[in-house]
Order: sequence, then C-alpha cells, then structure tokens
Amino acid sequence: SAEHFTNDLVSHISMHNTKSFHDKYRTCDVLLVDDVQFISRGDQVQEEFFHTFNALTSNGSQIVLTSDRPPKEMMTLEERLRTRFEMGLIADIQPPTLETRMAIVKKKAQDHELELSDDVIKFVADNIKRNIRQIEGIITRIKAYQDVENVKPNLAIAKRAISDIINDQQPLPVTVENIINEVARTFNVSAGDIRSEKRNANISQARQIAIY
Repeated sequence: SAEHFTNDLVSHISMHNTKSFHDKYRTCDVLLVDDVQFISRGDQVQEEFFHTFNALTSNGSQIVLTSDRPPKEMMTLEERLRTRFEMGLIADIQPPTLETRMAIVKKKAQDHELELSDDVIKFVADNIKRNIRQIEGIITRIKAYQDVENVKPNLAIAKRAISDIINDQQPLPVTVENIINEVARTFNVSAGDIRSEKRNANISQARQIAIY
C-alpha cells in the first residue's frame, strides 16, 4: 500500500539507512502499489517515489498502480509524477458483473467449507454489487448461523446475514422514472402530466423541476 511505502520511507530515514530502502524498492522485478493517490500527500514521499519509478522503468521492471481516481484528478500530485503515471495503460476497473459476483460468493463459501444453494448465491450477489469485502462478511455470518443454530444455510438465513448491510430503509435508486414519480407525487399531478405537453402552471413547474 502507499501508506506502507510512506511509513517504510519514514522509518528508514529516521534510522539514517535510506540505502536499504533503495535496495528494497529499486531492484524488484515487479512493484505493486495500492491506493497510490495517498502518495500525493507528501513532497518527500513523492520525491522518493519519482526516483523509484525511474529506477524501475530504467531496469525494465514492471509497475502496477491502483487508485480511486485517474492521475489527472490527483490535484496534489507533482506534474512529473502525473505524466509518468499516464505513460502506461490506464484501465478503469468497473464493479463486477452479476455472474462474477456469483462466482466470488461461491468461492468464498468454498473457502469457509460452506455449501450454498444457487438461490442463496444469487441472492447475495444481487444485493452486494460493489464492495467485495462485504460478501466475505456475509459468508462469515451465514457460516456462524449454521454452526450456532445447526441449520443448513437457506434463503432466510442469507436474508438475516445480510440485514446488517442491506436493509429496507435504503434510498430508492436515482432513476428518471423514480424522479418523475416523486415529483408528480409532491406536486399532486400524474407522471403522465409531466411527460405530456400540457402547459398548466403547476404541471409546467413540476416538469421543470423533474428535468432539473
């Protein structure tokens, strides 16, 4: 992690042993750094990472960086580092598809020696769309229910396990349909009125707000 890189640098500087730090990071075949956006927080860290980056690319080593934003949006990142980050392949990693999430649920269950039916696997995958760590937490809960209550995991157990993360109080997804319906309800007009060409004052206002 970028935090580990930073802490390691600080530790070596405090021990007056930067050579050991250079030997560790500038001679590897592959350097994988997670959350590299945090490196942008310190000038000395950026300076060290700049020279590490140059040394590795000069040696033909591979560098793989992950972050929660593209280099151009790292506003505190030095320009010389930003351009180097942009010289490689930039891949936007999207949330996994349903099929991939189902495969992850199945694999996590196997790791916990847990046998889940297809409907339980699909239920978990349907409800956890972005945070894969949450899937592991749910599988751990299902396993606990099985061990404590001595019951075979089913859909009811899965719903209990997921209730701490997913609940009925979640806001509605922001879609055009939901916006139109909510505006229509608030202004006491119909969704059809908003979509129509009617120019009554209250309908026009509702239509303008829905568009906004």
